[in-house]
Amino acid sequence: MINNLQSMFKDNCGFGLIANIKNRASHKNLQDAITALERMMHRGAVAADGKTGDGSGLLLSMPHDFMNKIAKKNSIELPSQYSVAMLFFKDESQIDKFSEICENNDLKMILQRDVPIDINALGEEAKKVCLKLDKFL
Repeated sequence: MINNLQSMFKDNCGFGLIANIKNRASHKNLQDAITALERMMHRGAVAADGKTGDGSGLLLSMPHDFMNKIAKKNSIELPSQYSVAMLFFKDESQIDKFSEICENNDLKMILQRDVPIDINALGEEAKKVCLKLDKFL
């Protein structure tokens, strides 16, 4: 019976969960979450250069104030319900395809924004990928 149970489940290193019991956002929660991520290096989350990660990250609540600020800078009024997609693409045709798929599902893309980045924090492996993309360096 135990062997059958073991074959049903897959191993993983787990995850961390940091939350405020009263659902209050705080910078301390963010700092604690970053500390939790830093302590997961044991699972191989960092490449040999010591800086390039494997894509693990944080899931946060929607920062409505920030989203409104960005929308207003672009002369856009956000609707009461909206979502945000973070896309990594090779060329503009992929954005067009994403927009088309949205429209086919009664969704409308109202803003596209290049997120500012700081490559100084990247490890050598991540920088090599950026060079291949010929977009950031």
